[in-house]
Amino acid sequence: SQPHPFWGPTLLLLYWTHLESNEREEANRVFQRLLKLNTSEDEKSFVQWLAAQTLFAEGKVLDALPYYFSIVNSKFREKALFQIGKGYFIENQFREALTNFDLLLLQFPNSRFLDEALLIKGECLLHLGDTPRASETYSKVSAHSGENPWYLMALTQTGILHLSQQAGEKAEEVFNRVLKEFPDDPLFYYSAFQLGVLAEKRKDFQGASHFYSLVLRGGLPELLGPTYFRIGEVFMLQEKEEKALVSFERALEYLSENSLWFGITQLEIGNLQRRRGKVEEAKHSYRIVQNQSNDEEIRKAAKQLLDRLEMR
Repeated sequence: SQPHPFWGPTLLLLYWTHLESNEREEANRVFQRLLKLNTSEDEKSFVQWLAAQTLFAEGKVLDALPYYFSIVNSKFREKALFQIGKGYFIENQFREALTNFDLLLLQFPNSRFLDEALLIKGECLLHLGDTPRASETYSKVSAHSGENPWYLMALTQTGILHLSQQAGEKAEEVFNRVLKEFPDDPLFYYSAFQLGVLAEKRKDFQGASHFYSLVLRGGLPELLGPTYFRIGEVFMLQEKEEKALVSFERALEYLSENSLWFGITQLEIGNLQRRRGKVEEAKHSYRIVQNQSNDEEIRKAAKQLLDRLEMR
């Protein structure tokens, strides 16, 4: 017998009700019934799309992919290609992600997912070591400023790429654009931090201090520790050891004890105390690095420095 014409909408409503109540097994049963209904291809595709989106939102990306693949030849093709590419990216399958993004951009050059797809494509290329193409891809997103929500991310990634290529002047230009165009975004403070490091490298201590003060003013917890560390490094370069020590100790207040920054900061405190002739304090810092750092190179450096002091 033919199903009642209202069965589809009723089952769909029931499906959503079970999902909102977190009743996954019941929702799946209803979903299977929906698939078996003698409905149009568009309606079946819609049900597949819902299932894919639900699984994707739950973090079950690999389970969602087959549903997306099942609707790539439907009116959901554009959405499905984008989600497949995004899913492969999340699963670190970068070549597969690129294939789908390239197909999306070829068939839908004006896609509403254009900028996000380009941004993720750039990330894929970066992971695969193709820096020139990654930079070119980010530039395409950066060219679409205005209302483009991915413009800032692409701009920031471009700056990071320039840093990795030792292109300091180009990186400065990009990060200064972020400061000028996005004064209210958290990435403003990340860019200010990078500008401080670049100023510090060319021994422009006044410039570095200016940018680091901007970061501290922002108060982002993840940047406070690294910024106080860098301020300490500036004081070290200026031979202001007492101020350097105060900054390093402030940095420790914001750093996780097993983080890389914590180990580096303790190592610098040890080196500073050793220079000041405070051997026991230096040993104490080196031992902390040995016992708490997860970085093998830092632990090795601390052990070598500690051994030298123990031999005295």
